[in-house]
Amino acid sequence: MSLIDVLLRVRSEHARGRPLGVFFGGMETTQAVAAFETGYRACCRYHGMEDPWYEAFNDWLFRRELSTEGWHKRYLSECGGAHLNAIQRYLDTVAEFAAQNPAPPPSRAEG
Repeated sequence: MSLIDVLLRVRSEHARGRPLGVFFGGMETTQAVAAFETGYRACCRYHGMEDPWYEAFNDWLFRRELSTEGWHKRYLSECGGAHLNAIQRYLDTVAEFAAQNPAPPPSRAEG
C-alpha cells in the first residue's frame, strides 16, 4: 500500500473527527507526521517494496514548492507555528496530488 493511500485515509478519518494523534503515536506535530513517513518508507524498503506513487508525489511537491527544507518545516512556518494547520495543509496537498495523478498500477515485488 502506498504511503499516499495511508495519508489519504488519515485525512479522511481526521475529517470524520478522529484526532491526528491516533495515527502518529499520540502526537499532533509536523515532526511526528514526518517521522511516521520516514518509518513507513523504511519498512517498505526493508521488505523490498517500492512506492512509485509516493516518489512521484515527492518530486511533484519539490517542483511545486521549490524547497529543500521539507514540508514539515515550511508549512509549519507558513502556518505561524500551528501544527494542526500545517498538517492539514499537507494532507490537503497530498489529496490534491492524488486527484491530479491517479495511482500507478502496483508493481510486483522481485524476489
